[in-house]
Amino acid sequence: MRDQELQKALHQLKQGQDAEKVIEQFGHQLINKIMHHPTMKLREAASENKCEMFQQIKSFLTSE
Repeated sequence: MRDQELQKALHQLKQGQDAEKVIEQFGHQLINKIMHHPTMKLREAASENKCEMFQQIKSFLTSE
């Protein structure tokens, strides 16, 4: 994922696009791709009322 987004960003820079906008878009797209699967799983669990999954996530987040 990172390499694919990086290549797109480098190509845009070579085309003369604004560096600040390219970097901002790179970060946004990368985070979206990384978070897509976990977000979809959380939405799925919420719609199915899988409370134990949320308890596990809460335990994980509070243990750090």
